[in-house]
Amino acid sequence: MQEVSDFVLFLGRFHPLVVHLPIGFLMFALILELADNFTKMKHLNAAVPLALLFGAISGTVACILGYMLSQSGGYDEDMLNGHFWFGIGTTLLAFFAWALKSGVLKIAILQKAKPNLALLTVMVILLSVTGHYGGNLTHGEDYLVKYAPFREKEEPLPQLAKLEEATVYPYLVKPVFEAKCVSCHNESKKKGGLAMHTFEAMALGGDGGAIFTAGDVEGSELIRRITLPEHHDDVMPPEGKTPLTEQESALIKFWIEHGQANEVATLGATEVPEDVLAYAASTLGFAAAGVGKGSSEVLPTANPLNMNVVNTITAAGFKVRELIDGSGLVEITLDDNKINASNMSEWEEHFQSLTPVKDQILWADFGGNELSDAIMVQISGFTNLRKLVLDNTSITDATIQLLASLNSLESLNVYKTNVTNNVLPVLKEMPNLKKVYIWQTQVNADAVEQLLENSKLEIISGV
Repeated sequence: MQEVSDFVLFLGRFHPLVVHLPIGFLMFALILELADNFTKMKHLNAAVPLALLFGAISGTVACILGYMLSQSGGYDEDMLNGHFWFGIGTTLLAFFAWALKSGVLKIAILQKAKPNLALLTVMVILLSVTGHYGGNLTHGEDYLVKYAPFREKEEPLPQLAKLEEATVYPYLVKPVFEAKCVSCHNESKKKGGLAMHTFEAMALGGDGGAIFTAGDVEGSELIRRITLPEHHDDVMPPEGKTPLTEQESALIKFWIEHGQANEVATLGATEVPEDVLAYAASTLGFAAAGVGKGSSEVLPTANPLNMNVVNTITAAGFKVRELIDGSGLVEITLDDNKINASNMSEWEEHFQSLTPVKDQILWADFGGNELSDAIMVQISGFTNLRKLVLDNTSITDATIQLLASLNSLESLNVYKTNVTNNVLPVLKEMPNLKKVYIWQTQVNADAVEQLLENSKLEIISGV
């Protein structure tokens, strides 16, 4: 493609704005003509030539700007030519209809036949075809008929029984691309030579080559583009389009790094970050991570979050995140090295601020801090707690005993703590505990092996 000046491309960007003017004027001209023919409002007939003239002039401007816009490239040539020539044809017909209606052009045979209504009807049909081609260029070839009632539709993905069965690309990543990327990267409109309407097309890459490298987030152009500053020239989606959310970006990074950017990786095949797991659960209609449709597990019913309480908790130094919008169920986290011996009594008071939401805490992470017995007693009151991270803390076997009442706890991380073999009987008796992370503790391999003989616990020990 020949080099096109920035000024031409700048003017071409006004095509989507101007193109609606001829649509409005020419449709209005047909309505006025219909009113003249089938009602008693004969005075409206005088406005038809004016509507046709404005429609023809604005149509001319739209054609010129459309041609300028087309010079930016990335459009399907056949679709573009169809849109372009139907647009020119509609504009010429509008000028012809205006000339006949206003008397500028006098053709005896046509004057007798009074063809205005038929001529305007044909003009609007051409206008509709032009618009259809334009919609296809912008949104994809099946844009107009995608939701037609009698059209053969794509088979829906099978309903999932468990969240971990979800295949990452078709269930989670593809819908993000369709919502945020495909309007500019499809079969008809390949900005930068890139199409993303199918996995195969996306894998071919664009003018600059591949857009992702399996397992390499830092080396993937796709990740670079979606994480650029908002006003950067290369950011995707471009300024003016709806950007990806943090959760969507995290999902795509996870898919490239851990899902190897393929079509078959599932959530259950690898360790999934908490934010990605929560996003997947919400998107796929699961009550929460690990709880699926048809599952016997039921999430607790929680009241809506009280923002005054949330503000008090965050002011105390905690971070609060609602796991699923509107659920009232939260994750509470605390940065490393917040609590030490010198400020322990102060933090024991801060933990009191969690009491109003103690039944709404589903996940908690207090790793990297010193924790007193008083704080552990507070944690033991989180009746619906499912996941607890206490890595790199000062806990001991005695303090773990305080957690025995957490009947809903499913995952416990005590990595790099002072717990010993004596903690294993306590963990074994916790009714819903499924996974425990105990590497770099004083728990030895023999004790773990003995425990596993009569337990379904999954012990991650690093040995």
